[in-house]
Amino acid sequence: MLIDFHEEAKKNFNAKADELLLQLNLKPNVIRADEFKSKVPAFELKKEDILSDFFGSIQDPSGEIIAVYFLNEDKEIGFIDEPFNNYIRLCEGIQKSHSIKNIVSQTTIRNIVFEWCKDKYKGKTNDNLIEYIKKKIEPEILEREIWIPIFQTEVEGDIIFSNARITTLDSKIFEKWYESVTQDKDEDSKQKISFQFEKEREEIEGYAVAVVKTIAEQERAYEIATNEIEAVLDYIRFFSAANFYPKLTSQLTEFGKEHLRTSSYFTVIDNKLCFTSKKVLDKGFIPWRISRQFYEKILIDGLKCIETLHCNSDRTEFQTKILEALRLYSSSLLMHNLSSRLIYILTAVEGLLLRNNTESIQDNVSRRLAFTISKEKLERQKIARNFKEIYSIRSKFIHHAEQITRDEFIILTKFILNVWRFFIVILHSPQINTKEEFINRLEDSIFS
Repeated sequence: MLIDFHEEAKKNFNAKADELLLQLNLKPNVIRADEFKSKVPAFELKKEDILSDFFGSIQDPSGEIIAVYFLNEDKEIGFIDEPFNNYIRLCEGIQKSHSIKNIVSQTTIRNIVFEWCKDKYKGKTNDNLIEYIKKKIEPEILEREIWIPIFQTEVEGDIIFSNARITTLDSKIFEKWYESVTQDKDEDSKQKISFQFEKEREEIEGYAVAVVKTIAEQERAYEIATNEIEAVLDYIRFFSAANFYPKLTSQLTEFGKEHLRTSSYFTVIDNKLCFTSKKVLDKGFIPWRISRQFYEKILIDGLKCIETLHCNSDRTEFQTKILEALRLYSSSLLMHNLSSRLIYILTAVEGLLLRNNTESIQDNVSRRLAFTISKEKLERQKIARNFKEIYSIRSKFIHHAEQITRDEFIILTKFILNVWRFFIVILHSPQINTKEEFINRLEDSIFS
């Protein structure tokens, strides 16, 4: 796929790239006084095994890269501090260009720009930066299917939602993949591949997998797919049992991102291993089985409305806020700590029902929540009272670090159900342009 940049943008990026080359410098020595020799088994890389095209980086404690370097005649050359910031700014500017932002990732651009700096420094290329990027990127822009396994979830039939298809990762798919990667391989290679395949199959075969088609380079294709799949899983999780049983934590997420707690331990007596244990700590956890009947029901309950909003590029400001709040609410269902879950849910509700930062939260949000959910006076009073009780529980946690008690759990259960009903109502409401308009309509109905 051919890509192009505006002429002025090319000149600007190439000029900044030439300036960046002048900022290449020796990597400083990093001394860590608290280092000790690790006993974790690791592969030791000898100096003679390091390739001349080796790229390295320095990371801060959070894993964020703060410097990059390459080898040149046993010297480490690269960017750190302000030159590194200039390198990042250039990469961000290039990746945000209209012609490539949807097909090339920031990570890929960073790698290519730094590779160009290395090759320029070593005299291996005469291309300017944009020419170099085009040569590297264009062959990689391909139609790809990204398959992302979903943690311990089964589906009775295919689920099509927006650009994603959720299906079953069955044995036939694995066999087809195995044949495609072992074609023309010798027996030794086939055995190694087979061993890896079997490890994968043990954990994910028979469970659901989400598939997204994209046209992009590899890294950007994954970003697009995982963003889409995270949204779809947030929306489906909104209909999970964790809404109605708050002690239950939803595990509907991408495989590897699950929140399932387990424990492992060994018992030793007289230096002899007597007992080993590995168990799931989350009570009530079982793989979620989504039947056709259940999926058709939640489509009617609200999932179809959610999909319509999600796919609508012209949705209103308020419709966008509804989806954002619903996803925030849904993400709370992944949490084990009920107080933390409550904070997320309150944030989602207040984001839709609070006009500004100066309004009284308890009076206004409780009243608006009640009038949105119900038309019955007595039920409205109960909903408003429940919200005020919940806000008291929230304050005890925020200001005094008090966790939710057994009696307060009953109040929380009612509140979560009220919020779930609130979302169902507004999903089926007529189109509203802004939050201000929504609140004004509510206030008019309250005082009419």
